[in-house]
Amino acid sequence: MAYRNHQQRERDAFIRNIALVVVGVVALGLAFWAFGIRPAQEKAAAMNAIAADVKGARGNGGSDTVFITEESEPAPDLPDIAVVGDSYTGGSGMDSGKDYRWPALVSEALDIPVTLRTEGGTGYVKTSEGGVNLVVRAGEVPDADLVVFFGSRNDDAGYDAVLEGAMEAFAAAEDAAPDAELLVIGPPWVDGNPPATVRASRDAVKAAAKEVGATFVDPLSRGWFAEGKKGLIGSDGVHPTDAGHEYLAEKIEPLISKALK
Repeated sequence: MAYRNHQQRERDAFIRNIALVVVGVVALGLAFWAFGIRPAQEKAAAMNAIAADVKGARGNGGSDTVFITEESEPAPDLPDIAVVGDSYTGGSGMDSGKDYRWPALVSEALDIPVTLRTEGGTGYVKTSEGGVNLVVRAGEVPDADLVVFFGSRNDDAGYDAVLEGAMEAFAAAEDAAPDAELLVIGPPWVDGNPPATVRASRDAVKAAAKEVGATFVDPLSRGWFAEGKKGLIGSDGVHPTDAGHEYLAEKIEPLISKALK
């Protein structure tokens, strides 16, 4: 499926790059102002706020992002979808921003809102320096009709720990969205040779999904990213590019459509 034509993507990317330059200039000006005028105890807070604004403008992941296509407010009869995941969902510096990532592409294709609760570099066990992981994000989902979990390749704590973490995450989502269906997508890998830690995490997430009656989809056994297609993974060797997110959208859209029937 062609989610956007090539010329439109290039034009959007150009506009986005111009916006990033403007944000950078404004951030630099604010930095000089913060250090030149404000008292010392306020400078650190000012710089932290500036850094957060710049990171958000670059679109390198995070949470609380809602995609709604065409309309500023969704029609009341549209299903609500929440997605919990890592940077394969929330994005990275290898893509062009939120409008180019698979959740936005699926939202656009199905014309339904998609709410994200993501945390890059984390998993069901792997936790950020701020104490956030997918268990925490799962507890933040809205009262949705469908909650999708995707990941995580970042977990390397072993089968038992990931099983426990996944069970906690699914329970947290059930508490937040008691009537929601659960669609659980296991960890992906960049080629057909995932390490043993990722395979163990896959097995644990699969077992947890089965325990709670969720639908489980295994990217490893389905050969996602294993076909050797060029340009799907960025120069960091880890994260999807715009083309990689289109690829993921093509894989995930039918899963969501089926789960909503």
